[in-house]
Amino acid sequence: MGIFKTKITDNYLLGIWKIEESLDFFHQKYELSAQELTQYSQLRHEEKQIERMAGRVLIKELLSSLSQTCYGVLNNEKGKPYLIDQNYELSISHSKEYVAVIISLNEEAVGIDIQLIEEKISFVAPRLFTEQEMNDCQTSLTKKCLYWSAKEALYKIHQRKQLNFKKDLKISPFELKKEGTFTGFLQKKSHNFLYQVWDNYVLVYSIP
Repeated sequence: MGIFKTKITDNYLLGIWKIEESLDFFHQKYELSAQELTQYSQLRHEEKQIERMAGRVLIKELLSSLSQTCYGVLNNEKGKPYLIDQNYELSISHSKEYVAVIISLNEEAVGIDIQLIEEKISFVAPRLFTEQEMNDCQTSLTKKCLYWSAKEALYKIHQRKQLNFKKDLKISPFELKKEGTFTGFLQKKSHNFLYQVWDNYVLVYSIP
């Protein structure tokens, strides 16, 4: 299917790709550099290889919308992706048939997370959410997934070791809609997030 959604602003590029293509398709669209190939060769399963290549093709397409070239994407020692020879910050997320990417154009760190809405979040939520967050979710599975995605996106921004998702990463209560905003906190540092809900998926990303 290719690009499912895009959003372009003065501060960031956002894209979602619905993966329906073969691995060969993505290799035809994107040529890995020697450095990228070294990291890519560590992926043993085709599913992970397709996710990696789909993300790279999406990044290339987003940058081309600004008439810019993608020189490659690598992951640092913490697994955080970064653009080769470009100062933009970016974040990538995968879930089943989708890959989502956000690129910050003002060099501010960003986080994005896409999740399939699944019942399993209900079993881990008490370990990850504060009492206030649990009370705000009540029985809403969608809201629990949004809280989880928000904490994942917040973690990707800071990439600190030994962060406690319950104690260190907190999300303010919000009204559940198809699209909306809320605020996330890491200690005293706040971040604004946008979210979207469609079909059986949620998407959360920070606003640089």
